Parts: sequence; C-alpha cells; structure tokens
Amino acid sequence: MQRYPHRVLTSCLLALCLALAPAAQAIVTVLDPGGQPVVHKTVTITLPGQEPKEAETDDDGILFWLDGSKVDELPPGTIISDGYSFEVTTGMSTTTKVLIGVGVAAGIGAAIALSDDDGGNGGGGTPTEPDPDPPPTTPGPAMLSVDPLSLSATRTVGDPCPLDLGSVTVGNTGESSLDYTVTPAASTVENFSYPDGGGTLAQGSQDSLDFDFDCTPATDQPGTETHSVTIDAGDAGTQSVSLSVTTDAAPTEPPALANDGPSSYTKIHTVSVSPCPDPYGPLRISNTGGAPLEWSIPDSPDFVTVGASSGTLAPGETVEIPLDFPCSGFVMGTNMGEIAVWSNALDDPGMDTGTVTVTIELTVQDP
Repeated sequence: MQRYPHRVLTSCLLALCLALAPAAQAIVTVLDPGGQPVVHKTVTITLPGQEPKEAETDDDGILFWLDGSKVDELPPGTIISDGYSFEVTTGMSTTTKVLIGVGVAAGIGAAIALSDDDGGNGGGGTPTEPDPDPPPTTPGPAMLSVDPLSLSATRTVGDPCPLDLGSVTVGNTGESSLDYTVTPAASTVENFSYPDGGGTLAQGSQDSLDFDFDCTPATDQPGTETHSVTIDAGDAGTQSVSLSVTTDAAPTEPPALANDGPSSYTKIHTVSVSPCPDPYGPLRISNTGGAPLEWSIPDSPDFVTVGASSGTLAPGETVEIPLDFPCSGFVMGTNMGEIAVWSNALDDPGMDTGTVTVTIELTVQDP
C-alpha cells in the first residue's frame, strides 16, 4: 500500500496511544486534525461495499471492526488502510470524516488519523453523498401487446357485405421502439380484409387494425370461415389473431295462398238459349310465399263444375281453375253457393292466408 510520509503516524503518537490503552483490551484512539488523540463516545465506520458498522464503547475507549474482524483480533502489524469513512459523534454533534492516515493494530491499540472536513479526499476517502450526475440509463426492451386475440361474427346469406368484424389494438408497453409486421397479406385471403404490412411503434404508442369480412354472391354460402393473422415484432413478441365468421342459410318463407281473381261470380242462364256448360269464369289463385303451396278444393255446389280439385304451386306461381255451370243440379230462379280453396299454408302458425273462398250466384230463367 502507498504510504504518505507527511501523514505517517510518528512513533511518539503511537507510543502515546499505547500508553492510553490498558493491556486487557485493544483501544482505538481517534486522532483529530492536528494529531491530538481524542476518545469519542461513538464511532461508526463504513467500509467500501459494506453496510455501516457501529463501534462498541466502554469506559476506556472505542472498539470496532475492520473487514469483519474485531480490532483486537487482528494480528500485530496489520495495516488499517485509508479510504474508510467515519461518522464521529461527541455529545450532540456528529460529523463525517475520512481516514487519511494509517495505523497499525499492535494487538493492544491503534491510532487513526482523520480528515478535518466532511467527506474530504485527503487520503482517497469514499464519498458519502450520491453522484449528482449519474450516468444515463439504458432503456429496457420493447414489448408487443395485442388485444383482442380473436374476432368473430354470425351472419345470414344475403346480408350486406362487407361485414365489420371490429378492430385489434397493437401496442408497445416496453421502453424501446419496435417494428411489427402483419401476415399473411390480406390480398391473399379470400373473404377477410385488413391492413397488412405492419408499422413502427414508439414507447407507449399503439395502432388500431380494422378487420372486415368481404363476400360476393358466389362465396355467400352457408358455413363457417376461419383465418389466422400473425403480428410479429421480433424480440418484442409475436401474437396471433383468430378470425371466424359463421354464415347461416337464409330462413325459408312459408307458402301463402292468394286470390288473384274475383271474390264472387254471378251467372244468368237462360234455358235452351245459354250454352251448356255455361262458364262462370276462371278461379285464379297464386302462391305469394317462399315455399311450395299445395292446394285443394274438397267440395263445390251441384251447379258448379270445378276444372281441377288439387295441385301444387311453386313460390310466385299462379294457376287458373275453370268454373262452369253444367246445366244440372239447379232449381229455377236463384241458386247461391261457395267454393273454398284449402292449402298447406294453414300448417304454419300465425298464417291467415291458407284459404280462399269465393261465392257463386246462379240465376236460371226461362226464355
């Protein structure tokens, strides 16, 4: 260890210290500036890289540890090096001083010279105050965040397209900026669209990615379509977003029976003059629903001949059923009756278009 000649304790000082120390124990005598030995009541020593240690006191002096060993346990000749800082308390006064001289633990005593200012570096002492200009810290890594990790929707064939699935927030919760990519490219995906390519996010910033479901008449079919999008930010993280759209078949409309002709028929027949059979005119019915219509005419008056008693109509289809007077089954004068058309539209709850009824009025007269 380097010595400072002007700070080396003289043999007389050491002799003075040794003279002050009883042989039964080691006593550390603190030399204040000017070299005068003073036995303080309390001394706390701070060793470099260690927690502060407080000295023990007794009536004869101060005992404390250096490098984990008690002074009186150090072998004779051990050098108590400089560079330690001491907090010295006398009465109500406390000062911080730095060891600038060196002493020798002779087994029964040691002398230590202190600086005369707080935290002075006369002997290379360790500063006790924090560095006012600490070196700049290195920012931590970037960190990718993606929310939510799935988007889904349900639609029906024929619903408008595109369908808005919602948005995904891509953020950076770390301390450094990050670059991210979105794959695969939306142009390679059949029915999903979204912004691809990626971007750059500074610390604490975020992007919003909008996702849509696009469909055409050719692809607008019942079923479920799924897709996965990868958002990759390298060391900052990678996340996958799941997309799912379920398309339900359009509901089938029930059949509906409608009368597209008159609701009543009137005929005056002159015996031996009017033709036989004598037509009333056609009964015209249609299917205005969305499913096949099955219709039937279970009965008719004796003075009416029905051209067909049953049939099936596709959605939007119309049929004309001839109605004639057969010149029989009547009475002279006025004859009244009805014809009812029944259909399977009655099988659908709430339907009031399952039957069609028309009235027939026939007058038979002599010439």
